Amino acid sequence: MIWAVLRKDWALLWPLAVLVTLIQVALEWATYQFGFFGVSPVAREIMRLLTPAWFIGVISLAVVAVHEDTIPGVDQDWLIRPLSRTDLLLSKLLFVAVTVCGPMLVVNIVDEMALGFRFAPSFGFALYKELYLFVCLLVPAAAVAAATRNAVELVVLIAGLVLLYVLCVGLSALVFGLDRCPTCDTSILWIQSLLEHFGILVGSAVVLGFQYYERRTSLSRLVLAAGVVLLVIIQLPWNVAFAIQTWMGTPIGTAPAMLQVTAGETTVASSTAGGRSRQENAKRAAQALLQGDVDAAVEIQQSSSRNRGAPVTLSFPLQVKGMGHDEFLAVDRADFALLDARGQTLYRGRRAERKSAPLNTDAAGAAIQAFEMPAADYQRIRERAVSLVVDYSLTVRAVVAQHKMRATGDELRSPEIGICRSDADPSSSIIRCRQIGRAPNCYTTTLYGPDGRHNPEVRTCGSDYRPYIPAPMNIISFAGMEMPIRDSYGVAHYDVDGSQIQDSYIVMKVYETGGHFQRRVTSHFQPE
Repeated sequence: MIWAVLRKDWALLWPLAVLVTLIQVALEWATYQFGFFGVSPVAREIMRLLTPAWFIGVISLAVVAVHEDTIPGVDQDWLIRPLSRTDLLLSKLLFVAVTVCGPMLVVNIVDEMALGFRFAPSFGFALYKELYLFVCLLVPAAAVAAATRNAVELVVLIAGLVLLYVLCVGLSALVFGLDRCPTCDTSILWIQSLLEHFGILVGSAVVLGFQYYERRTSLSRLVLAAGVVLLVIIQLPWNVAFAIQTWMGTPIGTAPAMLQVTAGETTVASSTAGGRSRQENAKRAAQALLQGDVDAAVEIQQSSSRNRGAPVTLSFPLQVKGMGHDEFLAVDRADFALLDARGQTLYRGRRAERKSAPLNTDAAGAAIQAFEMPAADYQRIRERAVSLVVDYSLTVRAVVAQHKMRATGDELRSPEIGICRSDADPSSSIIRCRQIGRAPNCYTTTLYGPDGRHNPEVRTCGSDYRPYIPAPMNIISFAGMEMPIRDSYGVAHYDVDGSQIQDSYIVMKVYETGGHFQRRVTSHFQPE
């Protein structure tokens, strides 16, 4: 009966399936025509228009397929036919897989082979991407559709779930502040996202089971609402998520056990740059809300209420020993605490930046670290504070490949970074790279002239340690770098400028994340 239902759905829905396929083909064509440097304005406009159309199309196809034999209600003829519930469920999932994932698998592979990638890896990554799309988007869409009778009920249900999610996020942010989501906007957010995707998949399977085998619509909708609440309140603690990341790390570069991290004496200084009026803070909070960043808005308001003056800056020198050549440390998180003579905590705080950032040290491995705290809190504890304790979560990044290519009109093929091409405009030398699968998220480029002189090294490092998690529409990952050769304001001067660009070359270094580890450093506190 699976094939009978499948043929029936195809006979009714083939125009929509063909439309979605045409959107997929057009989107893939536009991605190919966009090229490495985005010189085609037509392709850019097509991508901008077809991207939302693609999402609407594939989700609509999954919803309409389910609604062809709706579950709620008693007026459906499949209830009195000798039709297996399992066959009905499998036929719907198979229809969605064939009409959405099948054509996209083909167009992805054709695109990658047209770019010069081999068939075997292109097929493997495309198949993985389609499986990811199916379980993370199409199955949940089918589950929500199974709990509704028609498009009106579907829209109302989705609106209710979105409203519930917004209320839960707002309440959680008001109660817990930034601690409501310890991994949000950090380098290990992908672990929390993966947990959420797994929870959505489990919830979708439960809803599909309730609907197709028990027809428990009220209970299914309750499961959907409970799932929305759980998405907000179930958050991995930072130490747990970082421990998972540490366990998954690769042994690249210097082993963490060989690294020594020590701190010097803390000095205190008042800062005027951080002081803002109530009106300024209210404006910043409103802008954050308009951008959908509830956490930032709450944090701005809380910091405004407890900090009426300029913040106090705590600074100390940090010394790192044991780093190898072409390695650096990235700070993923830094929590600090001021302690009294008995070791009791007087104040706790956290580095303002939540994203992973390089620890910029000099040739001797020295760096200056600075943390801010409200002036009122500092005045309250300044007489009792004797030490500053900082808990660092750190990551080693080391070079795994180095390549050389001409500064313009050249092509590089490398397993670490894919296919790269170089070009130049009047103000910069440009590299653009395409890779199937995961592209490196940290690399440096240096522009060398024909006489050996070079411009300053340019570094681009993402703040995301995720393994390859594909985008819904394409298996290509993009990377790029621009190296300035002319300052339009005339302030900066570059040794390698536009007059030498045809004879110049670029040295690119690719970095990978190595060991992840935590260190606690203690600094003697010298009150102001």
